[in-house]
Amino acid sequence: MTPPALRQLLTSASIAGFRVYRGEIIGRATWEPVLDEATWRAVRGKLEASKAKPRRSARRYLLVSFIFCDSCGQAMHGAWLRTRGKSWYRCNREPDNRDRCGSMSIQVDPADRYVTGELFSHLAKQDIAAPDDEHAGDRDRILTALAALDQQRGEWMASRDAGQLNLGEFLAAKVKFDGAQQELERDLAELPVPLRKFDPDDLREAWPEMTLDERRQVMRDWIEKIVIGPQQTQPTLADVAAKAGVSLTAAYYALLRNGIYRGGGKVKPDIVSRVRDAAEEIGYVHQPGGGVRCVADSSRISITWRR
Repeated sequence: MTPPALRQLLTSASIAGFRVYRGEIIGRATWEPVLDEATWRAVRGKLEASKAKPRRSARRYLLVSFIFCDSCGQAMHGAWLRTRGKSWYRCNREPDNRDRCGSMSIQVDPADRYVTGELFSHLAKQDIAAPDDEHAGDRDRILTALAALDQQRGEWMASRDAGQLNLGEFLAAKVKFDGAQQELERDLAELPVPLRKFDPDDLREAWPEMTLDERRQVMRDWIEKIVIGPQQTQPTLADVAAKAGVSLTAAYYALLRNGIYRGGGKVKPDIVSRVRDAAEEIGYVHQPGGGVRCVADSSRISITWRR
């Protein structure tokens, strides 16, 4: 099914169990609805609202609006850094926001993977029953108003068919009804969808196929805030050499070349031993290529859960 066909199906009143005449709802149908009325109206409201939004060519980021800098408390944003060749979440000082410290950043992909993994782990520990719907009153009020509007629309159509309305009155009434319906459906679409009991394993399986907005909605349901702390300093080979009291060259060949110099000579056994002991003591981990490891774990990322 093509996206336009799917949009047409989801916005059709028939899928919610309504009969339609000349493009207007005239009452309930005899068939069982595929979607309940609240879900259908919310879906239609979101789809209609999306038509008015301009397409965004830039990449959008999963954790934006959730992620904050530990140093200054300001929101971080995502950006592609050409000089680094990767996307980063950054606390970037800007002319219009001098409150940002500009000192915090973390790669997007490792951060997204860590937070997503923590989300699945958190959900696996929950008894995910359907909670009380705190917006039930607002939802019922809007649905009642929509039902009353549908009834008025049916009466208006009957008057039109009976020739009791001229063209000007007909068009004025149509604008009025359409405007009121769009406003009510927009209000309904803005209400959070009531949570239902679900299996976290089903969510994990569906995650790769979900849109970014769908993933962000799941995070919005469960995550209050994500705080990014400073990069933990990783010990370097120079630190190992200083700890062992040897030259950087000696430390390099002792630790990374099995104690054998380029020309075939061997590093003294006691130096090799001292260098290895020093590396173990300070927690040195060799990074191939000399790159800095991007740490995305609980030492840098703190998640506050809604429940």
